[in-house]
Amino acid sequence: MFSKKLLTLACVVGILAFGGCIFIPTGGTPPPPPPISWHGIQTIQVTVTNASESHHLGPAALAQAVVNNINFNSRTANAGIKAKLQTEGETGDALLKITILSETATPPPGESSRGTVKWTVLLKVSTTLTKRDGQVVWSETGADYTLTPAYPREDPDDLWQEHTLEHWLTYQLSDRLLNRMLSAK
Repeated sequence: MFSKKLLTLACVVGILAFGGCIFIPTGGTPPPPPPISWHGIQTIQVTVTNASESHHLGPAALAQAVVNNINFNSRTANAGIKAKLQTEGETGDALLKITILSETATPPPGESSRGTVKWTVLLKVSTTLTKRDGQVVWSETGADYTLTPAYPREDPDDLWQEHTLEHWLTYQLSDRLLNRMLSAK
């Protein structure tokens, strides 16, 4: 009888020692955070500030791109959410405040195809979605957004003068920002 108890105890110790009863994560990716709660939000007012030294992207253009992206996105439309530009005296259910912190453009060294350069544009952005009662629903501080437009320019100053660049960048940035917000990343 004593040998059976000793054998049982040895088996229990062995199982515990080798992790048979306890799951210990081995450093894999953590589960994604839960999606943000849209409860009580039907109207989002959007405001954009460009606090970068260069001021290349116009705040009004980015704000309008974000409003359009929210209004025409199937996930926000299905949730009954609409966006509009923030105006004085008007309040929505939530405020989406976007601040551009920096804007840099660099071409890859020696990479050019028929006069077209694939640029790397890095936009550092802080974003906060706050309900009217002050509850922060979602935020990112100093998030990097890397975009890669291709333009026939070899100098960063010339690139920023390209008349279609701002439209392309604001659309791409608003799309990525909305995707991060909707996936709560």
